[in-house]
Amino acid sequence: MSRLFQKMILLLCLILTWGFVHAQDINSKDGILLKLKSKPGKVCNSRMMMIGNGMLSLSLKNSENTEKPFSIETSLPVDFSLEMYFTETTQNVDENGNISLDVVLTTMNMNLGIMSQSFNMQWNGQEMQVLMNNQPMVQHGMDTVLQDKLKGLNKPIQMVISPRGKLLSIKNPYLDDESLKDNPFAKMMRPFIENQSSPLYPENPIQPGDSWSVTTRFNLPEGFENYLHFSKPLEFITEYQAEKVTYEKGGKLLTLTQKSNNNFSNATIHFGKIPMPSDAKDSAFSNLFENISILLNEAVFKQDGEMKINVSNGNIVNAQSENIINIAVAVNLKKQDNNMPEIKLKGSLKLFTKIENI
Repeated sequence: MSRLFQKMILLLCLILTWGFVHAQDINSKDGILLKLKSKPGKVCNSRMMMIGNGMLSLSLKNSENTEKPFSIETSLPVDFSLEMYFTETTQNVDENGNISLDVVLTTMNMNLGIMSQSFNMQWNGQEMQVLMNNQPMVQHGMDTVLQDKLKGLNKPIQMVISPRGKLLSIKNPYLDDESLKDNPFAKMMRPFIENQSSPLYPENPIQPGDSWSVTTRFNLPEGFENYLHFSKPLEFITEYQAEKVTYEKGGKLLTLTQKSNNNFSNATIHFGKIPMPSDAKDSAFSNLFENISILLNEAVFKQDGEMKINVSNGNIVNAQSENIINIAVAVNLKKQDNNMPEIKLKGSLKLFTKIENI
């Protein structure tokens, strides 16, 4: 009986010692320095799932003083689902810890429903099958076009990521890299892709309870200031907070919460005289792109998510988030006659996203 008692005391001491050591680790003054780490040849497989639903409303109405007044209003329910599997292979890690990756989309299944119409796209790693209302798109004359455009989809996307998680470069063989190089809108979106596509870790060590934010500002491409004006700064802010440390099968994990609530409501986008191609300058269509004002009556982007990070290598073990987008737009076609309709567009989308290593 005494030996059993001694073993129980020893086991209790071991448990207390383990808890004390790990408590010291969790509450260390130095905290946890999150950094992405890898080595050449390392392979990771992951799965991403997205499920969403929403409503899109469109209203077209011209002046009642016109010869033929008309009014059109319609609402379109939208359902969406997407499941993708990726294989990520580390090609190189330089002296600064920047990681060069090849990312391949192995399989994909996307479903989109708008009113009574359904669309399905399935990628098996070699070819894409596209269905409309459960019938191959070849019957609609689109399958050949899509297959030609998607020939490079099975080639790896080459990415370089910093230890903090910032996307330093990306090369997608599916797209013509040269055509995007000087694309003004691609330049405008680049800061968002670099800083918001994955969590950007802080430079200093953190502990549970610490928080930080990442602000991305969209700057107009050079030359666009003359004919594109925003009444509000285009900034996207994401806030992160370290919640807790747990010890699971995958090792020591840090739980982070991710929140954003970006509101661009009551902002105005004004288009001046937009340069048109030489063969379209004299067309009636070109006048539609002169002096247009778009009022964002409502433009709200919310995100609320949680992720678990492997402390040893900075990799996301799993993550999930709920995203809400609400937009209400009114388009004012200035310098046009009364026959031009007033255009109002309203949309709402709720999207659930989940990512996990497999």
